[in-house]
Amino acid sequence: MTLILAFIVPLAVAMLLVRARVATTGEQPRPIAPMTAALFCVVAIPSIAQFEFPGLLSALRRDANEILHHGQVWRLATSLVVQDGGVAGTVFNLMMLLWIAMLATTLLGERNLLLLFIGGAIAGELVGLRWQPIGGGNSVGNLGMAGGLLALAILRGTNLPIRLLAAVGVLLGFVLLFQRNIHGAALLTGIALGFLLLRETKTSMAPAPAVEANHRGG
Repeated sequence: MTLILAFIVPLAVAMLLVRARVATTGEQPRPIAPMTAALFCVVAIPSIAQFEFPGLLSALRRDANEILHHGQVWRLATSLVVQDGGVAGTVFNLMMLLWIAMLATTLLGERNLLLLFIGGAIAGELVGLRWQPIGGGNSVGNLGMAGGLLALAILRGTNLPIRLLAAVGVLLGFVLLFQRNIHGAALLTGIALGFLLLRETKTSMAPAPAVEANHRGG
């Protein structure tokens, strides 16, 4: 349940931010951007192909023994494009990838979308070497992007309920980490990276007044 909430809360926060931005500026959310489409295809094609070629999962997944003792470091990357959760887990991970990436592109931009995905993925995969030695899936990258959206809400939101909801998302990251769940490391890394990107590259982000506005007359 904690992991599901760790996806739902950032999605809810991001959709509220997008709605406020549209109400303030009239700027509609972008359609699927090139970076979003490319990232989705890179992950989705092998993830779907593994059901026709089952050997892909064992060949590409994270395997701590192969990585640490046989030099197969590339598995830290390839484990992101295969899924260990069966059909249901694959559908969920790909759906979340597309949904969160579209929101992150609208609110944070394509470059930052990719940085957040990579940051969350690296954190999750490295922690996974100890906590989950064998596995695969792009959910850690998804939560890296989700963390960036939470950081945006905390830093730039002027509506207290949105900030409080984002704070709940941060708390969920710590709960997952306490549970020794690799997704906690991914989410918290995304939050930290989001803070860094928002503070250092403000000009490339969505304008602060545009993400959460003060409403007139309710």
